[in-house]
Amino acid sequence: MARVTLTLLSLLLTFTTAKAFGIEDIVPDHRVVAQIGQKLALSCRTTDCESPYFSWRTQLDYPLGGKLSHQGKSSVLTIQSVGFQHEHQYVCTAVCKQGEPSKEKAVLVDIYSFPSDPVIELKSPLILGQPASVTCHVP
Repeated sequence: MARVTLTLLSLLLTFTTAKAFGIEDIVPDHRVVAQIGQKLALSCRTTDCESPYFSWRTQLDYPLGGKLSHQGKSSVLTIQSVGFQHEHQYVCTAVCKQGEPSKEKAVLVDIYSFPSDPVIELKSPLILGQPASVTCHVP
């Protein structure tokens, strides 16, 4: 009886301490802000699976606009030069073994176009009802 109890306890400890298959957070973060023209790399990494199958998609199934590379437990989506067409929520999906449930993580990518705040200049004071000339430039 003691031997059976010891064996069951050993099995219970094995199952409760084993890590479950999952996806770590997408790097750099859950929300990314990138400047137009900047290179962007989104990395997705699994836990407790040596050779997962990865796929990437946008939330609304737009083209990814980047290149995928997979190595071991990681997958990287690289966009060489981001533009407003890349402003989406990207979803990394991983499957450890065929027939098992998949895991997903998402990251929101926001794009901005100015390296600094624009400067707005008025040629003359604004007068209600009168046309005005306004200039906007980015230093």
